[in-house]
Amino acid sequence: KNKKKPIAFIENKWEEFNASRPFEYFMLDDNFYQNYSGQEKLGVIFRIFSLLTILIALLGLMGLSSYVAEQRTKEIGIRKVLGSSVGAILYMLFRQFIYLIFIAFVLAAVGAWVGLDYWLSNFAYQTKIGWEVYIYSGIFAMLLAFIIVAIHSWRAANSNPVDAIKYE
Repeated sequence: KNKKKPIAFIENKWEEFNASRPFEYFMLDDNFYQNYSGQEKLGVIFRIFSLLTILIALLGLMGLSSYVAEQRTKEIGIRKVLGSSVGAILYMLFRQFIYLIFIAFVLAAVGAWVGLDYWLSNFAYQTKIGWEVYIYSGIFAMLLAFIIVAIHSWRAANSNPVDAIKYE
């Protein structure tokens, strides 16, 4: 778009009618960009730290599930000898984590809701984040946790029970 011709025309008319004051102008989109560039940078920083936080939490969950599966190897071996299915063993190991994940989700959802509500209240055009976002994020977190716990639990549940209990 050619912006120079209309601006030059307006500047000439300005000089014609009001030569005592200088002609100053700005583009509204530049003004918007200037006002919200800080918010864009803040958004990038939040995305980076959120991804790092999720990665660290998943690594911690992986370590904890590996530790629990290792500590309960003998119990899993005895349950398998007595006829327990792999699904029952997976449920037994995942049941411990479901409560912790639910409590963490509730705390994170409340904190996110309060923080986002405060942050969004500072804008001229206000919006609300729907409850669906929190439900979907909780389902996604539960699914990720299930996958990570299931990997370690699956290894423990499919191991040979003789190896687990032969030293007792």
